[in-house]
Amino acid sequence: MKELFPLRGIVTVLNTPFSATNTLDVPALKRHVEEALQAGVHGFLVPAMAAEVYKLTLEERLKMVEAVLATVNGKVPVIAGAGETDLHRSRKLLKSYMDMGCQHVLFQIPFRDETQFKSHFMKLAELQPEVIMLQDWDASGYGLPDALILELFEQVEAFRCLKVETVPAGVKYSSILELTQGRLNVSGGWAVAQMQDYKGVSMPLCPPACITFIHRFIRIMCREGKKKQKICLKLFCQYYPSPTSIWIFPFTFSKDCFTGRGFITPPTYVLRYCRSIVCMKK
Repeated sequence: MKELFPLRGIVTVLNTPFSATNTLDVPALKRHVEEALQAGVHGFLVPAMAAEVYKLTLEERLKMVEAVLATVNGKVPVIAGAGETDLHRSRKLLKSYMDMGCQHVLFQIPFRDETQFKSHFMKLAELQPEVIMLQDWDASGYGLPDALILELFEQVEAFRCLKVETVPAGVKYSSILELTQGRLNVSGGWAVAQMQDYKGVSMPLCPPACITFIHRFIRIMCREGKKKQKICLKLFCQYYPSPTSIWIFPFTFSKDCFTGRGFITPPTYVLRYCRSIVCMKK
């Protein structure tokens, strides 16, 4: 019988720093990772949606994961995102991650119907990564059917983690934890929607990296008794507009933070989330 995968605390989702010439800024990425480690994160997820992942080339994705692995140097888990709409490209990406020594991976699979989704999942799982985190993403609905998640969990030994980003999220957490008897590691992604879960400190959280240090601080404070929890509530009320802004202007907010904190030099950042390249000078 599977045991709960020991992933706790903050698993930060890295944003992608680009130079003014629209190339991957590896030194900035490494500075980014080093600060997150100093803040006390428990893992990294890269590249995922917050990284503008579908605007990255295969070479850029591999270069990002390679840089993060080297900087982390085994201190915490690194989960490599293998999100792709095309199964062949996704398998190629997954195999490349595993060849460089990254055995923890994120599956982000487009959902058309249960048969298609399960087939895609199984063909990726055939490559036998050690740990699979599945992203359950639905900005306006419940996401993947509970029965499908349970079926995959029971059939695939490596499927150990589920990253929930659905509406509502709380109901999904409770249902999946009950169905899997608490043996599937369930984590939350969206900053605002998941804030209430700081009191339930056993569940991992996956916030964007630009606000990792705030999440980490509030989480620690919540562990220190009711008196500190009152301080946390006050901090949350002051902090609330920040994660709200992130989900309205996700990439501009994050890269504003990085530019202001000196990660990205010169003070220019590039966004790829729209069809054309947008350069923002600060």
